[in-house]
Amino acid sequence: MTKRFDFGEKDGIELEGLVKEGYELLGMFNWSDHLLLFGVFDIHGVKAGCRKLVERVNVFVSQIIEDHRRKIVVCGGGVDEADQAGDFVDVLLNLEEEKLSDSDMVAVLRCGGP
Repeated sequence: MTKRFDFGEKDGIELEGLVKEGYELLGMFNWSDHLLLFGVFDIHGVKAGCRKLVERVNVFVSQIIEDHRRKIVVCGGGVDEADQAGDFVDVLLNLEEEKLSDSDMVAVLRCGGP
């Protein structure tokens, strides 16, 4: 069955924190947005914050991929009967000809989606 993230539980709280931190970084004032000369400097720590956030998001998404891999092994290589359609992660993992590396899947899942 497709996992849902309830915002009262551990994973949901972590996801909510990642999203909130991302929005905060998007809203921060950054001199390099206005004056290209300041692009070299990270006066407000926006670049450093983004790097740290990307690392945490990569770990979070990698865990989701690993959970789906475990589910596939438990179900004998197919999708669970209760979850016939699977989800986008299942589709990525079941690609035959265009097999994606883990880092490619993380990039697709991190940047894609609604």
